[in-house]
Amino acid sequence: MKPTVVVTGASQGIGYEIAKAFVIKGYTVFAIARNTDKLSNLRDDCLSIDVNANLIPVTLDLKSTDAGDKLLSVVQSKCSHLDIMINNAGVLANKPFDELTEEDMESMFTVNVYTPIRLIKALAPIMGGQQMSHIVNIGSMAGFQGSDKYPGLTLYSSTKGAIASFSECLAKEYINRNIKVNCLALGSVNTEMLQNAFPGLNAPVEADQMGKYIANFAENVSTVMNGKVVPVSM
Repeated sequence: MKPTVVVTGASQGIGYEIAKAFVIKGYTVFAIARNTDKLSNLRDDCLSIDVNANLIPVTLDLKSTDAGDKLLSVVQSKCSHLDIMINNAGVLANKPFDELTEEDMESMFTVNVYTPIRLIKALAPIMGGQQMSHIVNIGSMAGFQGSDKYPGLTLYSSTKGAIASFSECLAKEYINRNIKVNCLALGSVNTEMLQNAFPGLNAPVEADQMGKYIANFAENVSTVMNGKVVPVSM
């Protein structure tokens, strides 16, 4: 049976490349996003790489409080154990603190913090046990303690700081369940989300490079690392 992985935010950018990297590794990939057309493009791309690619597109509104239950139902219909979970979906808004709206706050905290928490709670019953599972939460250097902070990213940085701390705590909660939890604090990567927030910024790392790195990290480090927030930055 193929190993299994869930990747959120898989319709573009880093998530798209993570999903492709796992397909190449021979995983059954549950690719999660809101945009059905972009998920179809991802599936076509994966099939062009491997005609036997087992990529399962899952169209899901991650802001919904029942997103976890819906995702669990889909995953359980295909497998009994989840090996890896990559919480990559994120929202970034570059806006001065005084201009932030309730909608900004709700959107960023929901997608960047509440969503991974809800999804983990829902999927935890099919993780760990006799076979180790690894949860990788995608954070940011913007939320890494002691890193340089930037005007306009106060709220985004706060959400990423929260997910980093959550990862450290959850690793302790799950230490006896054979579920490992780590967080990657990413630096700037050339993605559509970055360009929307910072037009014209040329990041030193491409999405495909970071996608491959994250897939390798998720697959290989769970036997030697747990409860860590790892800076990944040039």
